[in-house]
Amino acid sequence: MADALVTFASRSDDAPNVAIAAREYELAERQMVLGKFASVYQLEQRMGTTLRVTRTKRLNLPTAPLTEGVAPDSSAFTLEKVDVTVEQWGIVVAMTDVSMLTLTHPVLAKAITLVGMAIAEVGEREIAKVLMGGTNVTYGGTAASRDLLVATDVATSRKLLTMTVAMRTAGGMPTQGNTYGGVMPPQMEGDLLDADSTFKDAQSRQNIAGLEYGDLGVWMGISWKRGNFLPSFKGVATPTTAAVTAEKAQFTDQATGGGFNTDEIVKLVVVARDAQSDYERKISQTATITIGGVGATARSVDVKTASSTAYTYDIYASAVTNGAAKLWRSRVAASTTVTLTDFSDVSASAAAPPVAPGLNVETYVAWVFAKDAYMRVELNGMSLRSYRTPEGPSHSDPLAQVRKIGSKYMWKCAILDDAFLRRLEFGSSFPSGLPA
Repeated sequence: MADALVTFASRSDDAPNVAIAAREYELAERQMVLGKFASVYQLEQRMGTTLRVTRTKRLNLPTAPLTEGVAPDSSAFTLEKVDVTVEQWGIVVAMTDVSMLTLTHPVLAKAITLVGMAIAEVGEREIAKVLMGGTNVTYGGTAASRDLLVATDVATSRKLLTMTVAMRTAGGMPTQGNTYGGVMPPQMEGDLLDADSTFKDAQSRQNIAGLEYGDLGVWMGISWKRGNFLPSFKGVATPTTAAVTAEKAQFTDQATGGGFNTDEIVKLVVVARDAQSDYERKISQTATITIGGVGATARSVDVKTASSTAYTYDIYASAVTNGAAKLWRSRVAASTTVTLTDFSDVSASAAAPPVAPGLNVETYVAWVFAKDAYMRVELNGMSLRSYRTPEGPSHSDPLAQVRKIGSKYMWKCAILDDAFLRRLEFGSSFPSGLPA
């Protein structure tokens, strides 16, 4: 694929001969916090790409006293293994010599800043994807699952205490001092500061500065960090035969072009991924499509993605009639029509869609960690590195027309002990700010 260049033509709006604001908007700060609580391992060079970490399980306690003169049976000593295969990630920005000399703002310096931010966000996103695989989930309010949450099911001090008690009951070791580690989004922080009387009373008596600046610190046995690049989800409308909207997809039962028969049932889910971050953000309700046309055969189903270009779209469809939806197409562009010809188009072993919140409900994620809940493996000699091509000509660039800034690293995250990882999902009175 050809390099994407920052050229004068593409950024002429930033040139001095165009009326632009003298002050440049600062980039939004994103706190990268998930990696702080991971146990870090090094994979030595020339040892392949997979690291095996072993841990021991607790011994079963004896159930009866010793009999005099009789040796007891030995207890089983159990080792568990976690294999982690590292992955290489990287990003590059290319700039022309003309852009660096003609644009008002320092392109090279800004490229360095943006590359650093982007590679940090990749790490945060990939850790979050792994941690979403944890099975210990607490939901806000009285909800028993994500699809039952409503906006008023906010995080409360009692919910946080519930997670601390569960962690201590499971025997989780603190991450620092006598506290566990926790990561929360701004929406959860806002609800605690705004409406939780227990929290507000304690803060007003002990740490008024913390209340003013939104610094939660230690609360309910958890040392909290704020993260604003975490998973959040919104439930959007069911795909229908009506025209697409910015959030709703469309399906059309076609009379030709496939292998579906009358009355066969297709389940359909469309998930919108943020085009900038690649996080899954908007999840449709499940559409149930009954193939129409009395006596008709050889039918197909057209699926058209929603119209918002702020997202790409994953489409999930059934692999058997009336079966659960499985991933069929990934990262499809906005307002694009794809055709499902029959059930064999979809692999029965493909991934299932994420659970959708209720229609127009936004849900958020926080985590609590004990020591050694998860790990981050880095390839020794390829931890995070940044690169800048030197000035001057080279064999591939004889006229010194382009400079490149990039960063890469080779690593992977994995859960070590699911019992020491707790996730909280909740609604909020504060909006997510997702792109329209």
